[in-house]
Amino acid sequence: MRLRFADGFWKNMGSALGLAGMVFFPLNAGAETLQEAVETVLQQHDRIQAARSDLDAAGARKDQVFRSVFTPTLTVTSHVGHERQSDQTSGPDTDMNSRELDLAVKQLLFDFGKGLADVTVQDKQRQQMQAALENVNQTLILDAVTSYLNLNRATKVLDFAKKSVANI
Repeated sequence: MRLRFADGFWKNMGSALGLAGMVFFPLNAGAETLQEAVETVLQQHDRIQAARSDLDAAGARKDQVFRSVFTPTLTVTSHVGHERQSDQTSGPDTDMNSRELDLAVKQLLFDFGKGLADVTVQDKQRQQMQAALENVNQTLILDAVTSYLNLNRATKVLDFAKKSVANI
C-alpha cells in the first residue's frame, strides 16, 4: 500500500512539475544558456524599455531647461493687408497695402541663480533616472538567474524522482 502511494505521488508530482514547466518556461527549439537568457531579458523586457524612456525624457527636460535659461528668445510677428477708405466729404480716397514685421529678441541677463538651479535640478533628476535604470537591470538579472537556477533544480529533482521510482 505504501509503495503504491509513493508511486502515485511521484507520478503526480512529475506531471505537476512538467505542466508548470510548460506554462512558465515554454520550450524553445534550442536550449538557452544563462547568459543568452539574461541578454534577452535585458533587451526586450518592458520594465527596461520604460526605464530607458524615463531616462530619455529626463535628458530632454534637462536640455529644454538649459535652452530656456541660457539662450535668447526670438518673437516674430507680422501681418499683411490691404486698406481702402472712401472719404466722401473731402479729399481723395485712400487705397494702400499694409505690411508690418516686428522682431523681438529677449535674453535673460540675471535671475539670481534660479536658472542654474533649475538646470542642476534637472541634471539630478536625470541621474536619478539613470540609477533607476541600473536598479531595474540588476533586479531583472537577479530574477532571471533565480528562475534559471530554480528551473535547473526542479529538473534535477524530477530526474532524481524518476530514477527513484525506477529503482523501486
